[in-house]
Amino acid sequence: MNPLIKALAIIISLFDRLEIPYMVFGGIANSLYGNPRQTFDIYIKFFLKSDTDLKTFLENLSYAGKIVPSNPEAFFKDTNVIPVDIHGVRIDLVFAELPFEKEAIRRSRPMTFSDVNIKVCTPEDLVIQKVISIREKDWADIHYII
Repeated sequence: MNPLIKALAIIISLFDRLEIPYMVFGGIANSLYGNPRQTFDIYIKFFLKSDTDLKTFLENLSYAGKIVPSNPEAFFKDTNVIPVDIHGVRIDLVFAELPFEKEAIRRSRPMTFSDVNIKVCTPEDLVIQKVISIREKDWADIHYII
């Protein structure tokens, strides 16, 4: 199995098992809605119900893959991101802090990506997330999505 698909299946299984609200965005969502292209990493936005859930989440996450920062709690508190490596695939788990982000997660759609059932942000929410970027690639993605 492709390492990206295998890593995606593992991380989604963890989110589903722990009942953590999430949505896939980034290259995978872009491939589903806009311009299918090779992607080498995975971006997932999520939120937890309380601070105590973070310790449980990190513990479970450590069984699924290698948490990249040596002090993940401190890194998470500084950046709102938990970078993980699963089978050589980088996964950025981005904490949804803003009300818009949490609503986007609630609006996410069930979809299938290479036989993995996932929740993906809506095309509109993907555009909103990309529009703040200054990268030409993101603006080209927006044009394909529209």
